[in-house]
Amino acid sequence: MLGFLDPRGLFEGSHSSGACCNAQGLCEAARFPPAGACTADWWQSVVVDMRPLGHSSSLSRQGDRAPSDNVSCVHSALSASLCSKRPSPIKYTSVSSPAYMAPAMRSLLPAVLCCGAAGMSLLKPKKAPRQMPRALVATMVMPSDETPVDLMMEHHMRMISGNMSILEGGAVIDNRPPWAEQPSAQEPLLSRYRRTQGSTGSVQVKSVDYSKLSALMARFFSAGDLQLNSRMLRLASHSARSQGLDPPTNVSKLDEKANAARLLGMLNFLELCADADSEVDMCIFVDSTTFLYRENQTGLVEVAAKLFQQDPMAVVLQPPDMCTHTRASKKGVCKVGNATTINHGFFVVNRDRFEGFAPMPVESAGLGSIFEEIFAEGLTKGGVEGAVKQIRCGGAFFIHPYDDSLGKYACPKQQTLGLPAHARATVSGARTKRMSDGHFDEDYSRFPGKAEGAAAVKSLIDRVEAGKFPEAKYPESVTNKCLNMCPSKERIRDGLAW
Repeated sequence: MLGFLDPRGLFEGSHSSGACCNAQGLCEAARFPPAGACTADWWQSVVVDMRPLGHSSSLSRQGDRAPSDNVSCVHSALSASLCSKRPSPIKYTSVSSPAYMAPAMRSLLPAVLCCGAAGMSLLKPKKAPRQMPRALVATMVMPSDETPVDLMMEHHMRMISGNMSILEGGAVIDNRPPWAEQPSAQEPLLSRYRRTQGSTGSVQVKSVDYSKLSALMARFFSAGDLQLNSRMLRLASHSARSQGLDPPTNVSKLDEKANAARLLGMLNFLELCADADSEVDMCIFVDSTTFLYRENQTGLVEVAAKLFQQDPMAVVLQPPDMCTHTRASKKGVCKVGNATTINHGFFVVNRDRFEGFAPMPVESAGLGSIFEEIFAEGLTKGGVEGAVKQIRCGGAFFIHPYDDSLGKYACPKQQTLGLPAHARATVSGARTKRMSDGHFDEDYSRFPGKAEGAAAVKSLIDRVEAGKFPEAKYPESVTNKCLNMCPSKERIRDGLAW
């Protein structure tokens, strides 16, 4: 048979420590080529002809390709590369029989043979694509977030797919910084999740352990300049979120303390994803105040699964905003486009492909790092072009509520309703509804407006899910590149969501 040896291609199939096809380990074990050659053009591919004696070689010259059914360890263009240079056209070298190999080439045989176990995965994905993909949906809450997490999590899970059976469940990252003095407004809701299953499936609660910051950062990022240490304990004593505000859309507006808390929370999301059940294909993070919409049974999970299959280089997909959804719906198209950044609040990670990237190389990382920025940097420096892609499809979109952090993207002054006031406007003048079955008024006693405020949020959710929203027009109804609502009291009074 023919053994193809390419340490760059083998990396994804055997990235774990000590794997026999690890690129650097292979160079050392074989002692051929010399140290350092893994980054040189020599490592295009080495083909060792391991057919019986007397079997003539069909690869007598460079440039010929072996039949695909003889391949045991093949060059791959997939995922991360240990070598810094892009692969140039593959050149194959054949040796007609093991009995006549030079000693240096003979020493490659153990590595080639063990590739039968580790490298074969490169001929196909680590897990064969399933007709019904499995997804884990996660969000994060801070102690004083003003939006009930149970209502938003149930909304996310209803809208993210038309088939609830493909959802592995949900996860709430309970982020309580050590400096937060007040009890969490979310505690009764989180306790309910800990005790039982939610109405839309199992929801787990993951508490953030602040003593694990350095360990998690080292697990997922490899930074030339890593600044963490004891500065966590010396952060300022107040932050925007510790004063009872939901997370701002413009994360650059977060103060040092709030940004550090969010960074650690998002590292916990990566940990959730990496350690999830083997059946999970993708991990989806949705901010706790993000609203979703789908117009038919096909939700984001189904769309993302299809696009991941079509684009083997994509690791992270960014869902469409309202304007992208509108344009794609009119054109009847569904595809991905290149992206260099990851938008705050909503993204999809291909779990299988992400494993090959960690720890991701970044120039520097510290408590002041914005998670989405270093995440995108780490993926784009992984030696693969197009790791981050933008979904350009109709049928579903996400949108954030308005908040005061938008700066130059602020809505007209008469349309600057924050989420609590926005939600109350949907029930203004109407008899306040009680919470539906499965929700208890006392669980919302710590939120502004208590149970009535929660009922108002549910009213806004119902309008979004019913498709009662205005046409996307800047700045009348949307702002911040179509990522945020510009609510109008007049439109809300007429029955629209914003």
